Amino acid sequence: MQFFKMSYRNYSPWIAKFVRKDDHQMIDGECAACGKKWCVQQNEHYYDRPFEALLDKGSKWTDIIGNGTRPFFTIVSQRILEIWESEGIGKFPAFPVTIIPPYKKMKEPPPMYWRLDSKKMIGCELDLEASGFIGAKYCEVCQMYSFDSSQSDRICDFKITPFVLKEGSWNGSHVFCTKYFGYMFCTEKVVDIAQKYKMTNFEFTPFEIAGSATSFDGVDYKVKDWRKKMAKQIEEFRKNFRSIDPVTRKYVE
Repeated sequence: MQFFKMSYRNYSPWIAKFVRKDDHQMIDGECAACGKKWCVQQNEHYYDRPFEALLDKGSKWTDIIGNGTRPFFTIVSQRILEIWESEGIGKFPAFPVTIIPPYKKMKEPPPMYWRLDSKKMIGCELDLEASGFIGAKYCEVCQMYSFDSSQSDRICDFKITPFVLKEGSWNGSHVFCTKYFGYMFCTEKVVDIAQKYKMTNFEFTPFEIAGSATSFDGVDYKVKDWRKKMAKQIEEFRKNFRSIDPVTRKYVE
């Protein structure tokens, strides 16, 4: 079974802001348990509910939508959830996200969007060391992760780093995530379904290069033989990958 990091392309449409209409707020501070400076939640169920959102840009509605406020949110259209269920991918917990006017350059009102509830979709455990993360720790209190970014980035810059699951940790789900990060993962069957139904704006990055693939533009899943095309894409990525010296921080020629 081949796994992918599933995300959205950084094009359009794009959510600029989530609108909150209750008394629960995000406050700047640091976690009392781990000391991580972040926006601390006053309520642990703060995001476990519907949201309204304002659009920043876009000219056409897509099946997965990006956002600059909570980048690890996976927000997909009603169509995607229905297709996944009918094709045996699964029925997943989600909260409605309503896009409110103005719609910028959109000619039609938006479809119904849903944010996948990642907390209830944990289906694997990453082998953090094998995946290039140094000193990674997870805090049960603030539910955030931390790692030595300088050392981890150097490893990913110096060599092509994969994402590696701990043996036996995958629960068999076709769409899943890990508690350490907000990344959403999927199996190759999800990519096949995306190709079959011409889903839009998805970005699938194969695990074998996912740790270092910031310059990888995703698998070209819209072509029928996407696996063959992917092999060429990965070959090209490896060929053009430029290592950065971990000491001098300059490209290694």
